[in-house]
Amino acid sequence: MTNRVIVIASLAFQRLLKSRVLIVMLILTLFALGLHSSLLVFGLSKMDASSAQQLQTYVSNYVYAVIMAFANLSSLFAAIIGATVLRAELTSGTIYGVLAKPLSRAEYIAGTMAGGLVVLILMWGFLVVVLAVVSRLLNAEFGALPVAIAGTRVLHSLMFMATGLLLSVRIHSWVAVVLAMVLVNGAAVVSTVCRLLNAFVVHIPPKVVDALCFPFPLLGAFDEWAAGLVQTNLAPAPVLPAVVHFVDYALVMIVLAYLSFRRLDLNRSSE
Repeated sequence: MTNRVIVIASLAFQRLLKSRVLIVMLILTLFALGLHSSLLVFGLSKMDASSAQQLQTYVSNYVYAVIMAFANLSSLFAAIIGATVLRAELTSGTIYGVLAKPLSRAEYIAGTMAGGLVVLILMWGFLVVVLAVVSRLLNAEFGALPVAIAGTRVLHSLMFMATGLLLSVRIHSWVAVVLAMVLVNGAAVVSTVCRLLNAFVVHIPPKVVDALCFPFPLLGAFDEWAAGLVQTNLAPAPVLPAVVHFVDYALVMIVLAYLSFRRLDLNRSSE
């Protein structure tokens, strides 16, 4: 079983490396790096050259801005991966050849998710290395916090990918992408709607808002980490419960995707 999952993961990984979405992702990442690097150079040219604290502040803000920009791109990329990889095979009919082999649907789902996860880890790993090199060249401390944030953002992206995969089993891939983005960010969406209702229509008690946000992942759990990076506090805070929550949510989405895929009539879905 393990060997079959590895084979599917390898095929998914190779397919993703050739995808146009990844190329667009890389172009946007280079643009974001170039834009923020230009702002960093401009800021460094205006600062006091003898101030180590000011240098650390500029570099920490640069690292934070790049990570946050890449996080948004990574989430969208992950949702597209999850929503298109299975749906494309269902539409083209190649799923028949894949499942005709001694391969279960659970192994297919596990291998596909593993291949996408490897791509996400490599992308974030590359970004962390680039940021660490930039910090080193400027004689600024990099710290463990950016690495910790990158690790949690991989899990964050994994949730988008798993949710996109679950939704794509039954609906069109691009609709699944949009819904995945809304669902994973559901707590923020609910909070925003409730604030608008409080301002213009009716008061909604905070406990009701919390109850409505409960089914969605707690993406705000890592706000302290981001704030610590801006404040040049480069030691990661202990947020193990939030990390477990991310993993738990992603696993639930993967299991639901498998159960939905197992019940899918492939003959009807291809019509």
